[in-house]
Amino acid sequence: MLDFSHELNKYILSHGEVVLAIQTSHRGSAPQVDGAKCIISKSGLLWGTVGGGKVEQAVKEECQSLLESRETTKSLKWNLQQDIGMTCGGEVTFYLEKFGKPNLEIAVFGAGHVAQALIPLLLKLNVSLYSIDSRPEWLKKLPENVKLKKIQLDDMSAFVDELRPGTFVISMTQGHKYDLPILEKVLKRGEKFPYVGVIGSKQKAQVIRNDLLALGSQPNDLERLICPVGLDLGRNIPEEIAISIIAQILQVRDRLS
Repeated sequence: MLDFSHELNKYILSHGEVVLAIQTSHRGSAPQVDGAKCIISKSGLLWGTVGGGKVEQAVKEECQSLLESRETTKSLKWNLQQDIGMTCGGEVTFYLEKFGKPNLEIAVFGAGHVAQALIPLLLKLNVSLYSIDSRPEWLKKLPENVKLKKIQLDDMSAFVDELRPGTFVISMTQGHKYDLPILEKVLKRGEKFPYVGVIGSKQKAQVIRNDLLALGSQPNDLERLICPVGLDLGRNIPEEIAISIIAQILQVRDRLS
């Protein structure tokens, strides 16, 4: 039980909200024993097993459906042959329960000076963070934390395809030529990202908008672009820029909730 509690707490910390599935009873043949457990997140199976194969896939889908709903618990009762399509004709029941709270997902492109100030502060909040950079030496400077995934990619824009809808996106790369392909892909995915911020000046903002228009972005898409990123407060130093960005993120988060 201590090992199980440790695993559950670990995955709540790293994934925010998860579902615990427990096989509570069975009749006839079943792939697992009563009491078998697994922990499921939006991304899939994290720990344990309730039998593998078709039954575990069905449990995973029910858990992920629960994560998308307002409900906190669910009970399942299946005939494995009729309901799941398995050859064995046993019957199983499962109890599902949500734990934790959804993490705010944030992708920070660029791991330079402002990101070095921003990310440790963000890690104090209920977040799941991605830091994407082409430079391993800068990624190594960031803290090790279960909430933070460091992604080293020569083409940082390739990671945009991996982002889930609802992710907050911040681009603070080495410069305009790196920001542009990231922002182009983000805007082309439509209104799936509620916060798209870019570090820079008002002059840079105009250059970015003109270049994105030339690449085919629509004017209404550019209205979602926040540049300069952060609230208009503080001085132009990494730590105070980081605070202004976090304040703006919280404003947008609270407006959406």
